[in-house]
Amino acid sequence: MEWKSPITQQVAKEIATKYLTEHPVAGIDGIETILSHGEPGSREPAYYYPEPIDLDKCWIAYAKPTAHRFGGSHILIISKETGKVFYSGLDGD
Repeated sequence: MEWKSPITQQVAKEIATKYLTEHPVAGIDGIETILSHGEPGSREPAYYYPEPIDLDKCWIAYAKPTAHRFGGSHILIISKETGKVFYSGLDGD
């Protein structure tokens, strides 16, 4: 699906929600919050991606865990320019 650039925070939430619907993750119940890198309340993500990601040009979606989820937080890193989901996985926290 094509998204109109720039990707707003609300559109990033729609993208993240759609992504998790298409790629379900056990113990995740939707998206809790979407923040910019460095925004108050955000954390420096610890993730593995084979190519560098300019986090200042991305939204970070923090997934909402279910009551039965164990382990690290799940995040999605979404381009503010294209809406591409660069990363979906553990935050390493």
